[in-house]
Amino acid sequence: MFQIKALRKIGRLALFTAALTLMMALLSIWFDLGHMWRAYEVMTRPNFTSMMAWMVWLYSAYFLLILAELWFELRCDLAALATRPGLFRPVYRVLSLGWKCPQTTQEAEACHRQSERVMRVLGSLGVPLAIAFHGGVGALFATLSARPYWHSSLFPIMFLTGALVSGGALILAMTAMTSVLSKEEKLEPLNNLRLRA
Repeated sequence: MFQIKALRKIGRLALFTAALTLMMALLSIWFDLGHMWRAYEVMTRPNFTSMMAWMVWLYSAYFLLILAELWFELRCDLAALATRPGLFRPVYRVLSLGWKCPQTTQEAEACHRQSERVMRVLGSLGVPLAIAFHGGVGALFATLSARPYWHSSLFPIMFLTGALVSGGALILAMTAMTSVLSKEEKLEPLNNLRLRA
């Protein structure tokens, strides 16, 4: 979204990590409902005065947005894997949603530019949505008057700050563990990051 070249290599890892952690968050809400077999009622008959309903709706919307971003990031790779023989070929064919890779260099560049534009729009939509759902979790805890230290209007801001810090730390740890950056490349100092024109 911000067109910072040095961070471009961790984009896919960040999207995978966001999708996985959001799936776990939705799963924990599902377990917290008590009657798990009635979880669909949060979507079909929502009570918008309930912070839990808002949390499920915001998490679900953000999860769908992350999946859309992930698909646009991986669509050419999925289409290429769908053409190769192998055990997972049908899975890749389904995940590629019928997308065919461009054959010429000009078509590939045009496709890449289109993907970047769509990703920029989705990223721009994702920022306020992420702020809303992290603030929503904090607001959920802030409404618990039984916990005097939690019953504070600062909790949404604390959760948003905590999400930024812990998300950045998780991506940093995942990048270090998976060696996304090659050994000969070094991260530029923060003040030397160049924005792409």
